[in-house]
Amino acid sequence: MPRVLRLALILAGALGALVSFGAARDVAITLSAKTVVPKAIPLGSFSEWIPNPEAHQEAMKAQQAAMLAAIESMATPRLFILMALSTVTTFMVIAAIRLRWSPEVPRTAMARLLGGASIAAAILRTIDGAQELVINRNGAEASGQALIAAQIADAEVQANMAVTVISGISIVWTAAIVGVLVILGQYFRSPRMAELIDRS
Repeated sequence: MPRVLRLALILAGALGALVSFGAARDVAITLSAKTVVPKAIPLGSFSEWIPNPEAHQEAMKAQQAAMLAAIESMATPRLFILMALSTVTTFMVIAAIRLRWSPEVPRTAMARLLGGASIAAAILRTIDGAQELVINRNGAEASGQALIAAQIADAEVQANMAVTVISGISIVWTAAIVGVLVILGQYFRSPRMAELIDRS
């Protein structure tokens, strides 16, 4: 098997497993959102360096509460998207493993299945990423409002910066994963892939 094909299969299998695990974890979080009680993370020794640590702990609780409320408000469509995403990415893993280690399977058809699953995963992960963005923004905004209410110095600046940074990270992370999934989907459905399979 050509080296480039092996690397593409390893990437597809690893990314599929990563996204599938993340979707399964988020399913568990969504199902338990109604019963989770927001808790502040102990600051430990960091409390000596943070002005008004009690206010920051309350801000963390407000952030968790807002995120849980956002998850609960979109629970049904989010569960549907997450379960579909987990299923599709599991197909990616299975197809990648069979292409790599099962020479008896129809490889061209399996490669097209892997490509189609990658494209479907990209679409579902885009929707999942949009939902995550809403959840994270709500949490960051609630945390900022709690700091402003506690009259922390520069709280408004911190709040705006937190929303911007968290939103940016969420968008970049989603774009990176979706971009790789789309590239893999196009690659495994391309004539070049058929040529590599024929030579392997």
